[in-house]
Amino acid sequence: MAFVRRLKRGESTYLVEVESYRKKGKIKQRYLRYVGKEVDGVKVLTGSIANAEVTKVTVYGPLLALHELAKGMDLLEVLGEYYAELLSLVYAHCIQPNSLTKITEWYERTDLNRLLSLRNLTEKKLLDAMDYYDEERIERIQKKLFDKLKEKYALDYSGIFYDITNVYFHGKQCPLAQLGHNSEGLMLPQIQVGLAVTREGGLPIFHRTYPGNIHGSKTLADVMLAFKEYGVKDATIIWDRGVTSAVNVRETRDLGAHVLCGIPVKGEVKKIVDGVEGIVNIKNMVRLRNTTFYVTSRSYNYQGVDGTLTICDNPRVKDVIREERYKRILEAKEARDKGVPVPRGSKKYFYKKGLNMKNIADAERYDGISAIFTTKKLSGGEVVRVYFEKDKVEKAFRALKSITQIKPVRHWLEDRVKTHVFICYLSYLLLSLLEYKIGKRKIDLSASDALKKLHTIYKVYIKDAKSGNTFEKTVTYTKEHQQILEAINPQLTKA
Repeated sequence: MAFVRRLKRGESTYLVEVESYRKKGKIKQRYLRYVGKEVDGVKVLTGSIANAEVTKVTVYGPLLALHELAKGMDLLEVLGEYYAELLSLVYAHCIQPNSLTKITEWYERTDLNRLLSLRNLTEKKLLDAMDYYDEERIERIQKKLFDKLKEKYALDYSGIFYDITNVYFHGKQCPLAQLGHNSEGLMLPQIQVGLAVTREGGLPIFHRTYPGNIHGSKTLADVMLAFKEYGVKDATIIWDRGVTSAVNVRETRDLGAHVLCGIPVKGEVKKIVDGVEGIVNIKNMVRLRNTTFYVTSRSYNYQGVDGTLTICDNPRVKDVIREERYKRILEAKEARDKGVPVPRGSKKYFYKKGLNMKNIADAERYDGISAIFTTKKLSGGEVVRVYFEKDKVEKAFRALKSITQIKPVRHWLEDRVKTHVFICYLSYLLLSLLEYKIGKRKIDLSASDALKKLHTIYKVYIKDAKSGNTFEKTVTYTKEHQQILEAINPQLTKA
């Protein structure tokens, strides 16, 4: 990265442009050119404005913010040999995600070559970098980042959300890409991504990439092992009912952690729900920010583990689910009348010649009902508040799939697929840290909106045609720019 520094020679102070570079892992500097003098504290540059011409304008503001966050996590050192290439992909996914070829074009319009001391970025260099980060190296890096989070952000992992999501895949050559269950009911090749985030701040702890046909509950054993290796103890692990199994609950307790999880409303739990009457009353009301629950709790032994079962009724959600079901059924009926087969998910609501009203009524019985099991002693209201905060991990997945463009995956080699997910994970890590920091300063912006605001900070390069000297100028910060950058590091605006 090039910059101007003061050079004292006798009683004179000269301004010299120097450039940072790496040699054997150490940062060194080399002289580029003389650009002027400093007289009585005032910078006097060589050349005349009349001879000056703008040679280049580059994207600077959002990259400055992301780079500072990356440095704060020691990513330049932790990532190792290909840190510059990988971070160029990480930053690109945060700002303007696209194909490798497009990223090399975008790179030419940015100030990345100076921020990362990166020259002549090519698609081959990016692919070499992706091949460098195998599964073992990714895991070591992830562990170091977790330790850094604990050290720098006083990470509170007493509450951890875990969930898994599917990511669609292009091509069938990669063994990770398998047909599997997904909420959209699409029969496409997919991979599964597991993610753990902190309850406080929603900061990511680690991720895992799995084959597309693995069930969510099967991934938790691997996650429990990771928690053990990361030294996570005395925490409450929170997950959705799709991840729940008796083995998972027992292994979590064996780890020394508490469980707070959703469990399916079936079997014995369904009988308990059927026996609950009069739950919708003022004594059982629990109000969250956007909705209201009616809650009752009782002692319960889930598959040999003692705890508490909390039944929650959300009438507002019940109405929404019922209306959506009716809409699907009526659309299926209209299509069937035209000779189109009824979708698999709606077949149970039809007889050969009409609607199966009993099955429709049975489905409605449990609309809006949630069953939550916990081994930690909490009131019903506390259980609901903690469990439905799990939208933090859902928000993380939305960021991974939209902001960082994890979906769909276009690589074929298994290690590159995992590196692609890792790049998206690092992108989300920086975005979540940005949101965490601006939130601490009470700035009402999301991370993506903050980066969009910073996009109007450009670096302008100017050349004096007469002397040949070049200068750089950063477009003046607005007050809003200053607030965002100071939230990341107060020294940024001073620089």
